[in-house]
Amino acid sequence: MEPGADLMLLHPDGKEELLVTGGKGAVTDPVISFDAEWCYYVYIYNLVKCSPWNPPREGADIFKIHLKTRKIVRLTNQMFSPNRGAARWSSNYRANEKGRSYIDYGVVNMGLFPLPGGRIVFTSNRHGFRPARVFRKDRHSNHRIIHHRAADLGEVMTPSSLLRLTE
Repeated sequence: MEPGADLMLLHPDGKEELLVTGGKGAVTDPVISFDAEWCYYVYIYNLVKCSPWNPPREGADIFKIHLKTRKIVRLTNQMFSPNRGAARWSSNYRANEKGRSYIDYGVVNMGLFPLPGGRIVFTSNRHGFRPARVFRKDRHSNHRIIHHRAADLGEVMTPSSLLRLTE
């Protein structure tokens, strides 16, 4: 993906409207809510000099924009929460401190898909795993991990896994 990918709205008369500017980052994964009032999307903060093998230090978060009012709501954040007993972590998990483990890339929240009731499912590396894990976010609650193995949504979108997503 290249920097500068914007979120655009195409009107019935063919005119285009800029909703979110990509800038140094990029907008990706747009999807419309079930009530057609919101557009969910991922914003990758900085793609300059990044690649799949060199993820952005700033990470990526999930947002939604209300299509009538243009109000933007951030749904995820850049907080790592790895297993604190698995390593001697640096003070904020990102600082390069002598003798401590650290993560030199940002939290990448991507692969979102809306669920009924204003919930979403998405992948995230917030626990420090590569590949990422699958989470569900309820409308008014914290993120809950729902699939511990795969980051590949194709793998978790099986009938048995879908039952877990809607619980």
